[in-house]
Amino acid sequence: MYKVNKMGPDDAKELFIRYAFETNKPETTYLQLAEKIIRFAYGLPLALKIIGSDLRGRSLLEWESALEKYKKIPNKKILNRLKISYEGLDQIERDIFLDIACFLKGRKKDFVLDILKACDLYPNFGIAKLIDKCLITVDWNDILSMHDLVEQMGKEIALQESQVPGELTRIWRYEDACNVLIGNTGSEKIRGIMLQSLELVPVQLQLHPQAFRRMENIKFLIFKNVYVGNRLEYLPNGIRFLDWPFYSFSLPSNFCPRQLVCLNMPHSYNNMEQLFKQEFPFEILKEINFSSCKSIQKLPELWTPNLEKLDLLYCENLVEIHESVGLLNKLKTWNLSNCRKLQTLPRRLKLNSLEHFDLRHCLRLKKFPDIHPEMKCLKSLLMFQCGIEELPSSIGYLTQLQKLNLMDCRNLRRVPGSIYKLQKLESFGLASNIFKPISNSFDDSFGYGFVNLKSLQLISHNIIELDFVECQYFPALEILHVTAENIVTIPKSFSRLTRLRRLSVLHCKHLREIQGLPQSLRLLEAIDCSSWDQQSSGKMLSQICLSHSISQL
Repeated sequence: MYKVNKMGPDDAKELFIRYAFETNKPETTYLQLAEKIIRFAYGLPLALKIIGSDLRGRSLLEWESALEKYKKIPNKKILNRLKISYEGLDQIERDIFLDIACFLKGRKKDFVLDILKACDLYPNFGIAKLIDKCLITVDWNDILSMHDLVEQMGKEIALQESQVPGELTRIWRYEDACNVLIGNTGSEKIRGIMLQSLELVPVQLQLHPQAFRRMENIKFLIFKNVYVGNRLEYLPNGIRFLDWPFYSFSLPSNFCPRQLVCLNMPHSYNNMEQLFKQEFPFEILKEINFSSCKSIQKLPELWTPNLEKLDLLYCENLVEIHESVGLLNKLKTWNLSNCRKLQTLPRRLKLNSLEHFDLRHCLRLKKFPDIHPEMKCLKSLLMFQCGIEELPSSIGYLTQLQKLNLMDCRNLRRVPGSIYKLQKLESFGLASNIFKPISNSFDDSFGYGFVNLKSLQLISHNIIELDFVECQYFPALEILHVTAENIVTIPKSFSRLTRLRRLSVLHCKHLREIQGLPQSLRLLEAIDCSSWDQQSSGKMLSQICLSHSISQL
């Protein structure tokens, strides 16, 4: 077995110079090109040795020509050595490797696992085997990747199956994909197609309307940087991964992809009611991305019990969402940002797995749903410039919430006192006054107060007083940003915010007096506060300045 280990940049340079030159001090004219070759080899010792040996004693012009060739045509000596690891795999492991090399490199590991599991490839074991053989890697962000030369090897193996593109299992070259899809020369052997133009601007193509008729075994269909300029009459129902942005036509009426795992069609024409009308469950569908799809007006019942991600960003004509969407028990991420015509959400949310919910710029949304008591996983709720008029008292059930943004919600007048139950909040943006709670207990189960909140932003003309910002409810507050033109006074109670280090008071045109500041303060910013009478605050400010040298006023 040949292990694909990577060297650090200094060691890689030393190794390459040793094989490419007869001396440890090469001519300076070669060094810049040597750096490019080392980057191409990406720290792979085998590649550095073979390429270095091939280039030894050759002219600079030959070096440049060789590098261009290596980028397009893999070196056979390198591929043959790397292929030793591939040949030690069984057939299922080979399929996993080739699927990743041709279609799935650069994706999240969990995403790849879901796709390959749906293809009956037992990926939990297979991917671990590929990692052991150093054929693939998983980085700190859980992204699955492989060395560029290993990827080249995988793609070259895929190409060697047949001289006829339509007889290949995996089609990844642009010219091969065009030949098959325009000429209607596909076959049942095709497992996946990626149609990706390398031009600077997207290419428009006319595909054969029946191009996929014979591809009953296709699992991966990926379009990148191309516009398909005609409607297709047929798509196979066995597709697991459909990645097709900018498709301007409706999907075939008989398209019924019950084995779909990911549906990624941003900027496309989508008749969702047609796709989901059959009322059968998409049991393994995990991700839907219909962002920027202007054709969607109503989100129907989805029949997706295992859906984890729903992206409807910039669906500008979306008005209504079906009640059943509020019961998707596995949903983790829901993005409705910039759905500017959205008016109706489900009346109640019981999204027990939801972690991120984005409603920014939903200007026509007036009512926020009731929250079910079991909805305990939400960490981020973003409603900047949302049209909501009130929040339900059930907002207090979101006990794991860490980030809440209600800034510039101009219709929001009051926030219920139950919001003080959100003891895990770390960042809070607010556009309204808050009712003071009826209790000041900090019991973990029934307590009130933002005990972990370090940053608070108060930005709105609706905020008329700051008396609710008290130490007993904001004991950990370090940064406070206030932009509220109707504020008249910074209250004396601020002196008890014993951890407050920075106070920014911006564009508070009616601010007249600062009655109290804590000894912990390091920075006070007061910008565009034209009515502020600094003399009335002078004694207090001078005491703070003498004690802690405030750096800016």
